[in-house]
Amino acid sequence: MRKILTTAALFLCSSLATAAGQYDGIWALDVPANTDYFSIHQQSNVMIVANLDDSLNGGGWDAYRGVINDNTVTADLLVSTESGGKISIQIVFSSTNKATLTMVSCTPDPGTLCPWPVGTQFSMIRIF
Repeated sequence: MRKILTTAALFLCSSLATAAGQYDGIWALDVPANTDYFSIHQQSNVMIVANLDDSLNGGGWDAYRGVINDNTVTADLLVSTESGGKISIQIVFSSTNKATLTMVSCTPDPGTLCPWPVGTQFSMIRIF
């Protein structure tokens, strides 16, 4: 009986695990003295992008959510320690290890800032 319960529990736990998206992982801006890191996670066609800014002026973090279509995700700001308002970024993955991030739009709430000027582009690399 114990073997049956153990087997059933292992089967149930393994069936709850989902395959990782092809772009899941930790990404960084491919610029000198980078302080921005991104944790990217995909389930089905929904992608969550969490940005950690570890800059010397205190840093902060932002979380975005979007739908990936082929190799492109346009994600809207969910929550931030530095920004607020209607902010959208776009990430175009050129491979599983390289991408380009673009600031698509930013209308900040009063007293907050846009992470980057609209139109700013950065190359990104997957670090793991």
